[in-house]
Amino acid sequence: MACWMGLLALYETQDRRYDVLQIMAFVLWRIWKCQNEVVFNGVAVQAGDAVTILLKQVAEFNARHVTCPSLGSIKLNCDGAWAAKNKPKGGGAEAVREALIRCLELGYDKVVVESNSLSLINMLNQEASKDVEIEGILFDVICLTQQFHKVEFLHAPRNCNQAAHLVAAHAFCFGGRHSWNIVCPE
Repeated sequence: MACWMGLLALYETQDRRYDVLQIMAFVLWRIWKCQNEVVFNGVAVQAGDAVTILLKQVAEFNARHVTCPSLGSIKLNCDGAWAAKNKPKGGGAEAVREALIRCLELGYDKVVVESNSLSLINMLNQEASKDVEIEGILFDVICLTQQFHKVEFLHAPRNCNQAAHLVAAHAFCFGGRHSWNIVCPE
């Protein structure tokens, strides 16, 4: 136990405690799976193979896993709904703007914004040219970020942003401004 606590303390000073906990969870799971292979199937997994599988699973998890916000931050998953007929631009940017306004109303000052629109995230992070059709909305978002202590814009794969997509679709169908704290529509 002292060794484990020492390891955590070492990585905590490097702000990597989460990484250690994540790896340990995967290591323990892999040990359990290897033990089950021996007990139930009579197959001994070689240590090198187990490590290869472990590292592959960690990489897959991290590729799909959406970033957890740091302590004291709130995470917003945003999505813009649109109709296939007219495909108006800016729904995602409007969602980000509305979410930031709501965070200011509620007194949050550290925010992580995730969207499955990589182009929007790249524009907000100034890694891509701003689309002239949504330039006004993007300007509003940038102005809003100046009222926060910290704002991060991150890309979330579509499969990790399904809840935001469903809420956006609901809002698109029924119109208006919607906010849910705990209970939301199915």
